[in-house]
Amino acid sequence: EELKKLMDRKIEYLDLNSNQMLLFFFKSASDNYGRIAGVVSDYLKNHYSVKCYIAVSRTIHNPGDIPQIYQELDDQMENKFYHTDLRIFTYESENNSDEDGGSSQNKDYVKCISENIRLKDRQHLWDNYRKLIGQIRRESMNSQMYIKFIFSGIISELYEEMKAGNSVQMREKIEAIYQAGSLEEICRITEEAIKAFELWLQKMEQGARSDIDRVKQYIQYHVNEDLSIDKLAAQVYLSQGYLSSVFKKETGMNLSRYIRQCRMEKAKELLKNTNMKVVQICEKVGFANVS
Repeated sequence: EELKKLMDRKIEYLDLNSNQMLLFFFKSASDNYGRIAGVVSDYLKNHYSVKCYIAVSRTIHNPGDIPQIYQELDDQMENKFYHTDLRIFTYESENNSDEDGGSSQNKDYVKCISENIRLKDRQHLWDNYRKLIGQIRRESMNSQMYIKFIFSGIISELYEEMKAGNSVQMREKIEAIYQAGSLEEICRITEEAIKAFELWLQKMEQGARSDIDRVKQYIQYHVNEDLSIDKLAAQVYLSQGYLSSVFKKETGMNLSRYIRQCRMEKAKELLKNTNMKVVQICEKVGFANVS
């Protein structure tokens, strides 16, 4: 009744339940229903301190269309799952979304995120995660269950990479994803998992640095011995491939080059400070070929 007086026009209404109402406006040539919805929203907020969501339908030409249009309004209202910051959802913005292109792009971002997790690439992981969120917000067309499926999969991959695929934390986060009532809540849960992954990577890197220091120390003290990759990897209980990878990442050179450099430095020292022959020095620092 207050809205009728405020707008000075004919409005019919139908209460659906204690939280939902349909308002029927009789169209005039100059109507902008997005703006009218803004007036309704502002009035309720200013006079009753109530925030509401409003979906604006297409024009009703025949009363028999109302059931179909009501279903469309209900679908539009689903957008609040993706955009809790928005209050008004119009038929035009819903109708202009590109569902197929968006869904395809989502799959590309999810694939990139999986690759980033596997390669432990934190920077690109965050970049592709934010692109995925932006795409989902723009299209707002996928079902809530599909979105929850995507993000529960990302969380599973994060915890699998952390060797915690059956952990209580992983199960709790996936359960929280499926119980989430908004995209913001899903983002919060997923970002917590990404940050846990980052902390795990930091600890791994700290452990790797310690292992690299031990390998370097072993090379310095055993420079005259056969320093094969399998022998060095056994000293720190790592696989040969992983040791090679982290050593190159930490030192900027591969193991064979580092060993050769250590042997040359030791040889320089012996040439400068002893009377040993080159052949003796060659044997002393582990070179197999005197030349």
